Amino acid sequence: MSRSLHPLVAFGCLALACGAAQALDDAAGRDWRPLLETQSHTSRPSWEQVAAVCAADGTTACTGRLGAIPMKGWVWATREQVRELFGRWTPEFGTAGTNLVSGPQWQSLAAQFQAQFGVTYALKGCSTYQPCFNFANTTGMTATAEPGLSPAVPWGAQVQVDIEWGSGSFYLFQPMHPDVGRGLWMWRPTGLGTPRVYANDDEVTLKVSAGGVALANVLANDWASGQRATLANVGLSQRAASSASISLDATTGAVLMAAGAAAGSHTLDYRICNLADATQCSDAKVTVDVGSFTIIARPDVGAANMALGGTAIASVLGNDQVGSATASSTQVVLSEVSSTHPGVVLNTSTGAVQVAAGTPNAQQVVNYRICERARPANCAQSTATVAPPAVTAVADSARARSKVASTPVPNVLINDTVGGEPATLSNVTIGLVSKTPATNRVQLNTFTGAISVTSRASSGVYQIVYRICQIENPTHCGTATVTLELSGKD
Repeated sequence: MSRSLHPLVAFGCLALACGAAQALDDAAGRDWRPLLETQSHTSRPSWEQVAAVCAADGTTACTGRLGAIPMKGWVWATREQVRELFGRWTPEFGTAGTNLVSGPQWQSLAAQFQAQFGVTYALKGCSTYQPCFNFANTTGMTATAEPGLSPAVPWGAQVQVDIEWGSGSFYLFQPMHPDVGRGLWMWRPTGLGTPRVYANDDEVTLKVSAGGVALANVLANDWASGQRATLANVGLSQRAASSASISLDATTGAVLMAAGAAAGSHTLDYRICNLADATQCSDAKVTVDVGSFTIIARPDVGAANMALGGTAIASVLGNDQVGSATASSTQVVLSEVSSTHPGVVLNTSTGAVQVAAGTPNAQQVVNYRICERARPANCAQSTATVAPPAVTAVADSARARSKVASTPVPNVLINDTVGGEPATLSNVTIGLVSKTPATNRVQLNTFTGAISVTSRASSGVYQIVYRICQIENPTHCGTATVTLELSGKD
């Protein structure tokens, strides 16, 4: 049995195309809310708890919150209103008294429905028997309760996709107990077929302490004559603001926050009016919560050739944070607190730690502070440690015949480094520290790095300790041992 796409597809909101924050126009004057946005993940509210903030008449808008879930402006749908919604997906459901349609022909539409309203719970897999439970459910509680029962037992509405059996179902059911809801069926009017406009409240948490755009467009969840409100069909104006830090750009719909806004909630009231009928207006409120951002300054470590100078650390801000964001010069003011040597300084414009040529060849420390531009008293302090590039001499080992002249180690520098780069005769000098046992028949050539054996050396194990020192900083050195095993006959 072939099925055409349901009305929600025809009105441009297929499979979350409207965005997770937007509700779902049923093209019949109702804007439905995804069930995941009304689902409590810590506890399931009872019918009585919902009824405390929402009327059960299917007409009156809710007020306030249900725990952390904002309910203001939404209408709690009745069983019959959900029946109408299901009927727009499955015409058979529009028949009065129909509570269930089920079968393989509904799987695709049920999956499309869930893509927009969300899967509230699923049962998957079984390890001991077949066939296996493997289905996803979109379940919510309606505003219709069975009369005369206390506590109230609400009707539930569910859309299920059975993956194991390849079927789908749309279902209205009378539960046996109150614990039926994993969401609430909610809607708002769109004004379809009328000149009415509906402005709906917004709540935002500002993520950037330096201010900027807090909300891209207040019209994103507003309606005019059954269509999404835009600057092409409504006039937009600011009514009032709780402080000078919050404002509305009426040319774009953006809500702006100024840098330095005080921590806490800032509110802005706005109005939209239908351009086709200026008598039709609606007001709403935008609430922007500005957090007190935590400043975190973390230690940095870098290296530089003290003799030549240079940049040891590109920016101390790279691992610092303002709230959850990486600190930047637009958010914080950077200042140097102290330095162990005047040749090691912090560039407060770029965050770089710079070393002057000729700085003593030793570890140096710069103490710095970052303070939030919006709140100069909100600061953190840390350190940037600069050291000469590490001179690393790595042990070597080799074997050779004791009675034959040879060069078992062509160059002790082959695995040594200076500042992570290969050590060479152009950046280090080589010196002999010790040789055990002492003999002239095993030699270290300090000009080439080679260890050679003259003829007729004694068999045994020789240890040659050498030192490499940076040419620019002769006191910056590293030491290693070459172990040479000689054996054999003439």
